[in-house]
Amino acid sequence: MHFVPATDASNVLSSLLTAYYREGEDADTTQEELDAFIAYMRELLEQRILSGEVAFDCETPVGFVIYAFDVEGYPFSECPGMGTIAEICVCPAYRQQQLGQTLVARAEDALRPSVTQLYVCAHASAQAFWEKCGYRPNGNIAGNGLPICIKTI
Repeated sequence: MHFVPATDASNVLSSLLTAYYREGEDADTTQEELDAFIAYMRELLEQRILSGEVAFDCETPVGFVIYAFDVEGYPFSECPGMGTIAEICVCPAYRQQQLGQTLVARAEDALRPSVTQLYVCAHASAQAFWEKCGYRPNGNIAGNGLPICIKTI
């Protein structure tokens, strides 16, 4: 397994993001809306507002993580002053192999010099995964309606 900065794998990241959103809660979003959102995410990565990595098994892209230091005015800001893991995906064939935990650890390591706490907005279907990674609900709900889970690093 090797990891490449998301900005160096942006075309691959676009296809992974499309598959990720189609699998999840965004199944009813039109392709045009999805393409516009992915272009926006890529722009934020290029501007270094977001950071991320794409995981590869040999030449096959198998997952990604997108993270940021949350500052006031950050596009998805929920907890300014904390780090956030904005998106994470592991392709179905690579699940249950600790790749998700590895991607979370890589994001935590990248953010650790700047923050002592990270948060995620967790779908119910991913709650057990985030708890396994040490994130706990703090009782607040994000603007997208999801519970906010926090971890001290």
